[in-house]
Amino acid sequence: MRIKMQAGLVPGELALRAFDTVVVGDALDDRGSAAIKLASSLAPSTHLMRYVPESLSVEFDGCRMEVQEFIQVLVALEGSSVLLEATTLGFPEILLCCNAMRVKSDCVLGIVYVEPDSYKRQSRAVKVIHQRDFELSDVIVGYRPIPGAIASLDQVPVDDEVGAQDVIFLLGFEGERIDRAIEDLPIDPRRCDIVFGVPGFQVGWETDSFANNIRVLREADFGREPRFCAADNPLAAFEVLEEIYRSLPEGSQIYVAPIGTKPHGIGAALFVCERQNVGVLYDHPKRKAGRTTGTGRWHFYLVDLL
Repeated sequence: MRIKMQAGLVPGELALRAFDTVVVGDALDDRGSAAIKLASSLAPSTHLMRYVPESLSVEFDGCRMEVQEFIQVLVALEGSSVLLEATTLGFPEILLCCNAMRVKSDCVLGIVYVEPDSYKRQSRAVKVIHQRDFELSDVIVGYRPIPGAIASLDQVPVDDEVGAQDVIFLLGFEGERIDRAIEDLPIDPRRCDIVFGVPGFQVGWETDSFANNIRVLREADFGREPRFCAADNPLAAFEVLEEIYRSLPEGSQIYVAPIGTKPHGIGAALFVCERQNVGVLYDHPKRKAGRTTGTGRWHFYLVDLL
């Protein structure tokens, strides 16, 4: 797996290229609209994709289909280069597209992502004691599987023996997401690794992430030291996941929970695609419209799936 990365304050600072196909999600804010506009200008065809966790299906250009059918449709699209607009696509969509691209021969995979200039914080009048909380999600569906990724923990014993599950959490601003995982799933915190995005997109944002997760980390008695990699770097996320994977005993069942930044989610999706024996835990948040304001740095990742 090779990932070439570029970043700039404006799209003109990126060495972009043409693609045959662009896959986008729903634009929920100005940066999403700007990202779709740029991505769509780089290819003759643009397709809208949504993953539906309640039915484990995909909506592609308005047509509901099973995941395997979606993969066949994406593989059959004309041309061998695909650009994913990751600002508007969620983690499940990115993972499913990456899985499909591994089937497509001689595929060139590009990914565009735009950081927010700022996140919308919760009103102080509503929640005075949580000044660091952000209004990012309307509702969180809960930890449900993504077809093609190992995701069942309901029959896995929680113990300290080799063969029990090891979970790697990539954390962001929403501390309730890891809290829900510990409460709802048979996870032993002593067998969990925690990864924070440090440095954050902007100076000080990592402090918000620490503050919003610290209560859960203290109360759940996590047994391993936290790890850190840049919030905007999918390659760094991929490499820290690979490092953890190689450090665990042979026979361990490993799950990745990408509930942090989108670049970390991209790195996690690429890692899971390469390690088919690694599971995914994801809680499918419904992103809130207008959750961010402005556009920050623009990123262009070119991925060689080998």
